[in-house]
Amino acid sequence: MHIPAVQHTLYIFERMHDHLPPLIPSEILELFEKRLEGVRNQHDIALEEVEQIMAEVGKKIWPYMRAFEDVHKHYTDKLGQELLHQRASTGLKRKLQIFKEMGGTYQDVYRGSGSDFLGVGERQELVGLLIDLKHDIRRHATQAALSHDRPMYEAAIDKYGKMIEEINTVVEDVKKFADEIGHDNLKQDIYSHVNSFDHGFSLLGPRVDINEVKNLKGYYQGKKDEKKIL
Repeated sequence: MHIPAVQHTLYIFERMHDHLPPLIPSEILELFEKRLEGVRNQHDIALEEVEQIMAEVGKKIWPYMRAFEDVHKHYTDKLGQELLHQRASTGLKRKLQIFKEMGGTYQDVYRGSGSDFLGVGERQELVGLLIDLKHDIRRHATQAALSHDRPMYEAAIDKYGKMIEEINTVVEDVKKFADEIGHDNLKQDIYSHVNSFDHGFSLLGPRVDINEVKNLKGYYQGKKDEKKIL
């Protein structure tokens, strides 16, 4: 049996697999399934190895995940509030209208905010409605990505694909820079920073900020120069 930390990470890996967007090439899907099955079957695998495997797969599916997020957000904004209003009870509609008048938005509700002013029954109703809405909107977004929104979806995949190619180039350059400097602490800091990007691609960390990646070498060049002065 896996250690708890690996088991938790494996759960995230499986969630990624269960919520893959459309149009991912078969060779990437096969790699994903092979790596996932390998982690499942290797009970003595170290957490660091699982994270490396997830980063490898995560980088390959990231352009598709980000492109689908764009489509999904469009339909969340377009359909979410309307469907929630149609399905909510009269009492819940009234409370949501009050929340809106207080400055709340549908996106706040969709993310789970604003439930403090609801009664227990209304809160339970809202949770059930949001679960159904998220399922229905994802299904609608998937159908759209495969039909009338496919050109937009494929263009976004291409855009994010080029973005991750740029990120990979910058990261490799920064690693080379780290290997050439003479400060062990700074080198460790750089590799730790780079690893945090890998976590972002595999849902183990915060979303990757492309501008932060682009500025990474300049940031650490400044750190290196500071150490020279000191």
